[in-house]
Amino acid sequence: MKTITTPAALYAHAIAIEREATERYAEFSVRMSDFGNDDVATLFSALARMESRHLETLTRRAREMALPEIDAAQYAWLDSGPPETGARELVFRMMTPRDALAIALAAERRALAFFLRIQRVALDPALRALAREMAAEESDHVGLIERVLARVPDAVPDWSAVLEEKAPNVDAIAVWHADHVYFRRLLDLLEKQLDVFHGGDQPNYELMLDIIHYLRRFSDQLHHPREDVAFVCLARRSPQMTLPLARLHQEHRVIAHAGEQLEKSLEQVTAGSIVERAGIEALAATYLVYYRSHIARRKKTCCRSPHAF
Repeated sequence: MKTITTPAALYAHAIAIEREATERYAEFSVRMSDFGNDDVATLFSALARMESRHLETLTRRAREMALPEIDAAQYAWLDSGPPETGARELVFRMMTPRDALAIALAAERRALAFFLRIQRVALDPALRALAREMAAEESDHVGLIERVLARVPDAVPDWSAVLEEKAPNVDAIAVWHADHVYFRRLLDLLEKQLDVFHGGDQPNYELMLDIIHYLRRFSDQLHHPREDVAFVCLARRSPQMTLPLARLHQEHRVIAHAGEQLEKSLEQVTAGSIVERAGIEALAATYLVYYRSHIARRKKTCCRSPHAF
């Protein structure tokens, strides 16, 4: 893939990603119906409509742009042959509902990683902002499929309840909680790469760097400073919370330092330098422990105050 340097190019790729998702969810719906999985067919039909609406939005926003031609096949969820080919038909006949959802989840995660990478490497601030917006959208898709997968074992899942889950009215506190959900999702992706380390294989260093880059730039530089200001206000209202809140503030510094060390090592290895695997593995594990522990402690600490946020 060529380097993306313009919003038009980013829109072209985003439209290709959403078009593939729309077509594939619709295809999954038909095939699940053919095989008698009516509940899952209904789910995939709803997902296809959701992706179709997003595709329409992207197309409308880019209608005045001269979009470059790209190879949409790079975003294919399955093989690029026609659906009636023997191999593709076999895939569908062997596919369980969980298999189809796993394919969808892997594709949504690839899309998330793609937009995170553009956000990291783009020089144009407007392009970075656009990539961040698209990454947030894909993050929602990943979260939705993860919730759906968790409910597949149910005899008659209430798919409408899953699809209609919405965030509360947007306010500063709700946004912070949403940030934490997103952070945990990124930490889960990072942990999956760490599991690859443990298995003796080579992880996706680019994806690891994309994740750390985002957390370092957004979490360390925007999210945590706002929390620190809130901690000061909360300590004034609840003096008994001063020490626990001071500890949370100190943890922000520890997380930032651990993230900086990990980011430097990942930048070296992605640049072709020889870096000891054990060192990166240790840094990544330490970062995960610090960050997850902090999120859990923050929730527990702030809930103890009558002025909690």
